[in-house]
Amino acid sequence: MRKLLNLGLSIERSQFNGKEFVATKDVPESTVKKTLKEKGHACDFCSFSSLKGQRVIKFPTTKESSSLVVICPLCFHANNMNYHANSMGAKLIFIPKKYGMSQSRLNFTVRLLWLASYTFETDSMEKMYADEILSLLNLGQRSAEEFVGSSSVEDFCNILESLSEEQYENRHQSFSGLFLLPSADAYEEELLHWAKEFKKSKISMQKGWKSSAVKEYMGIFSESKTPSPKSFPHIFRLHSAIKH
Repeated sequence: MRKLLNLGLSIERSQFNGKEFVATKDVPESTVKKTLKEKGHACDFCSFSSLKGQRVIKFPTTKESSSLVVICPLCFHANNMNYHANSMGAKLIFIPKKYGMSQSRLNFTVRLLWLASYTFETDSMEKMYADEILSLLNLGQRSAEEFVGSSSVEDFCNILESLSEEQYENRHQSFSGLFLLPSADAYEEELLHWAKEFKKSKISMQKGWKSSAVKEYMGIFSESKTPSPKSFPHIFRLHSAIKH
């Protein structure tokens, strides 16, 4: 299993030409197809694999060089927030570092919860728990507002744009614990395709998918804290099980 790349909140800045992602259109179509095939259409940041929506981009490995990587829509938007500040329906949430969350893990988890909500029956326990956890994640919005004064993606893009080059390079340390919570409304077309792939994978939710996970989340948030990935390990066990 290949090592996943680190993912952080970024924007495209004029001061940072050459240090940010280069759009797919700058990579030859033949190279895109070859790279997607070689990497199994799997995102190099969160490992999510799909035949729909994946891009191939040039990712800076050093200040002087870059390599071609596959990136899913959710990870791409986290690293190009200013492209979607007004349209993607996302918001900022805050999760303390001690809980071990990362943006790529959050992306994978949220998408899996969307799929559970989208594909299971309306009155199923799986859908109920998925919807409940998604609702609880939204509570992290309040902590983001306390941390940077706003949970607006557009406002945060403006903050990043105002930073000096040195401050921008250190943004991941300065804004540690701040994450982009995507909205399913921005991925309606992709979700239709992802749901078909999800059903074909014939994955059933683990027996660990029980109300205890939701109750633990409620307890965490009642203490004005944010969720720990350990609260629902059954979700992450599915991480490596999804094959398309």
